[in-house]
Amino acid sequence: MKAEQSKTKMAISKTEKETVINFNEGETHASVYSCTRSVWKRCEKLGMEVIRVDKDRKGKIVSKEYQCPKNWIKIQRPRRVSEAQRKRSAEIMRTLHQNGKI
Repeated sequence: MKAEQSKTKMAISKTEKETVINFNEGETHASVYSCTRSVWKRCEKLGMEVIRVDKDRKGKIVSKEYQCPKNWIKIQRPRRVSEAQRKRSAEIMRTLHQNGKI
């Protein structure tokens, strides 16, 4: 599907730069609307389909909307890592770097 394009009239302030994830029981896909470049990069890295691109009067992209399967959306609290786990992971990464594996 080709991404729809529209032009907005004004630039977006930082408080208006939102990300909205929308899904419901009746559909198989979720939509992710975002005004944040870092979210765009993550969505594109995951292979989400761009379904809409909004630009300002100057042609600068101000928001994008993506579509993905609902099961890609996960809500969970951050993982807690102990100090011992953090040190062990750092050791492993140092060893990998020294051995040229990364």
